[in-house]
Amino acid sequence: MHKKNYNYIFSKNLNYILLKTGKKQIDLSRDLKIPKATISSWCCGTRLPKIDKLSHIATYLDIDNPIILLDENFKTLLKNK
Repeated sequence: MHKKNYNYIFSKNLNYILLKTGKKQIDLSRDLKIPKATISSWCCGTRLPKIDKLSHIATYLDIDNPIILLDENFKTLLKNK
């Protein structure tokens, strides 16, 4: 799978979980002390977070395994939780 596809998958999954949890990009930025522009680039699918940030995001959003944020079956995996 190409990096571009991972960008898209992560973006789609991040936007979904933010919506599901009632969080906004600004909440993620403020609470994790990550620049708004960085959060925006993740949500738009232009960049991917580094692995340490991926872990922080998952913890913040109460996701046990941060790697599922890069999985095309993210919604299904969340439902099986």
